[in-house]
Amino acid sequence: MDEKLAPIRAKKSKRLPVVLSPDEVARLIRQIEGTHQLMAKLLYGSGLRLMEVVRLRVQDLDFENGLLIVRDGKGNKDRVTLLPEMMHLPLKNHLNRVQILHQFDLGEGFGEVYLPTALARKLTGAAKAWGWQYVFPSKSRSKDPRSGKIRRHHSNETGLQKAVSLAREKAGIVKRASCHTLRHSFATHVLESGVNIRVLQELLGHADVSTTEIYTHVLKQNISSVKSPLVDLGVYAGLTRIYSLEYTASRIFAAPFLSRASATAIPNDAASARGARWVSRMISFPSRLATNPSKVI
Repeated sequence: MDEKLAPIRAKKSKRLPVVLSPDEVARLIRQIEGTHQLMAKLLYGSGLRLMEVVRLRVQDLDFENGLLIVRDGKGNKDRVTLLPEMMHLPLKNHLNRVQILHQFDLGEGFGEVYLPTALARKLTGAAKAWGWQYVFPSKSRSKDPRSGKIRRHHSNETGLQKAVSLAREKAGIVKRASCHTLRHSFATHVLESGVNIRVLQELLGHADVSTTEIYTHVLKQNISSVKSPLVDLGVYAGLTRIYSLEYTASRIFAAPFLSRASATAIPNDAASARGARWVSRMISFPSRLATNPSKVI
């Protein structure tokens, strides 16, 4: 065959992200304790991915300007996002404890961390500098398989994943909430507050705005303003009145000692004629069943 056959790629299925309400986010975070709670707050408050929060370094926190710098994010891109003011004091207290741990490592002849690319050769001694230390270090030192050196790596991401999963169960949240759900919730709630979608695109680090636009499909403000046509149908057809009569009938049928005269207490206007006949049939059901069961059933 002379013609070249171009491969046809299957279209990727588009799924709406799972988004928690502000109340659900608060309930979820309350069930998380310690350092994991601090990490979960950054996932939601700054819109970070799981590995972005785990790999944060001390120098990435800009308390003066209220900014958080994400380095080597998805696609090896850097970006700047929010650092909520309410997180400043808890993070500073946490960093004080981390610095004590770092000083302990230095005293024992360790204290190095992994440096990306060729920075270890360019910046002599940077591996032991305070600014390059992880914000959330591991509880124990380990051997780096790349260099064979004993270092303190960042904390394992599975610990945070398990903490969020357990907190979801304790909070009674039925949705399939995960660490990434907090990022989805951040994006949706920021859009609902009126922030421009281009600004949100920069905060999330999306290369294409079409990726960010998926959050417009789950905006609460766009859905809550729409009225279901069933509401108008119930008004024009008198369904509301009929449903009320059917409820009354069920109450009457539950008390077999009521006489057939009870039907006269129910209005019999044009809109509720069908409901009134249904009530009469329900009231007389026990006697008709005893007389001729085959006709009733």
